[in-house]
Amino acid sequence: MLEDEKVGFAVLSELDDQVLIAPRSLSVAVLNDLKCRIEARVSSFIRRPYTLQLVRYNDENKRTLREQVKAVVDSLNLFDIRGGRGVLVLPSHSQPDLHNYIKKSLRERVQFQCMSAAKLCSFYPSSGNENKYTNGTGHPHRNGPNQAIRPYPESKFRSYLLNTVMGLMIVNRQWPWVLKKPMHYAAYIGLDVLDHTAAFTFFYEGGAVCAMRDQESSHKEKLSRELVAKLIYDGLTQDFPDLDEPPRSVVLRRDGRLFESEWLGFQDAIQKLMADGLLASDALTGAVEIPKQYSYGIRLVESGSNGLQNPVLGAWEQLTTAEGIVCTTGFPFNIPGTVEPLVVRAVRGNLNVIWVLEDTFGMSQLCWPVPTACMRLPIDLKLCDEHLRAFSGKADEDNALFDGTLENEDEPLLVAAK
Repeated sequence: MLEDEKVGFAVLSELDDQVLIAPRSLSVAVLNDLKCRIEARVSSFIRRPYTLQLVRYNDENKRTLREQVKAVVDSLNLFDIRGGRGVLVLPSHSQPDLHNYIKKSLRERVQFQCMSAAKLCSFYPSSGNENKYTNGTGHPHRNGPNQAIRPYPESKFRSYLLNTVMGLMIVNRQWPWVLKKPMHYAAYIGLDVLDHTAAFTFFYEGGAVCAMRDQESSHKEKLSRELVAKLIYDGLTQDFPDLDEPPRSVVLRRDGRLFESEWLGFQDAIQKLMADGLLASDALTGAVEIPKQYSYGIRLVESGSNGLQNPVLGAWEQLTTAEGIVCTTGFPFNIPGTVEPLVVRAVRGNLNVIWVLEDTFGMSQLCWPVPTACMRLPIDLKLCDEHLRAFSGKADEDNALFDGTLENEDEPLLVAAK
């Protein structure tokens, strides 16, 4: 349906400049095939022509993190790339910190979905007319002089490319599908904090309007009242013109523990919006926690002819008037092990926990990053999680500023957060 010319993505907007940043060590044949495939897939999604500007960086003999970062930045400077979004192919011998550091350092300039050159090349034979690879029969297949290079196996590469392109679309803030039915509560503000960075997702109208924002904080985990008040007030006022009508209810959803300063900041923003006439004075507000760890260890199971088995996706149970669990994973998906339900707590305001559970389940079905799978977190917190993984992940900044040695060339490459 995403590729159907009569359907496609639910929410599309104008794209910024698009760029493909790749190492010079990557073969021209592989790079050309990759570029054409990404352009064709995105074009089928947005139903109009799509082109990537190709930027190549020199990765030869670039072994330290500082050298690898500088190579990418120098290529952007050479092509005068000052903004936009796109795809960055990390070099085969990438430093472990490169993915996190380069995303964080360039996020105000270019945002991108990452690919691994090593993973990419594993799908292709070596370039050139003498290349051979098996064609599925166990016999080698030789590329003719005029035959374009192709990945193998094609089916696995298509899946790999789909995940990459879906990540690229999310980087571009294009949303593939939305909820058909209205939620019980009109607006949700997802909040998560990692390593002095706060991420907010503003979610309205079933995903038809969805915005991501972030802010550095002086506190590692707990946000100040003033910071939360400003970010929520500014975010809501920016989004209200895009809505059919101002929301009649606003719920703050915290990944982990909600601190009192954060709740007070949320209330300050709401009261200021009401005083400015932007929000109705009787608008319902509240706050919800999604605990990162749950000490009770409660599970839901189905009782069948073969004994206990994983529950059906969407199974739920109300535990108290303010707490419940819902299975956002489960049958018919083949989940290894026992399904761990999501715990939802209504901790502030007069919220109906059953309504919150149903909204949470619906938003978990917006599994935009993995359209062929299920997703445990609702989309507001999932976007926060991906944002923080990309921009607040651990990175040795000193090693990026001063030369260091590559201690372990075989250390696994950190690729885009899934």
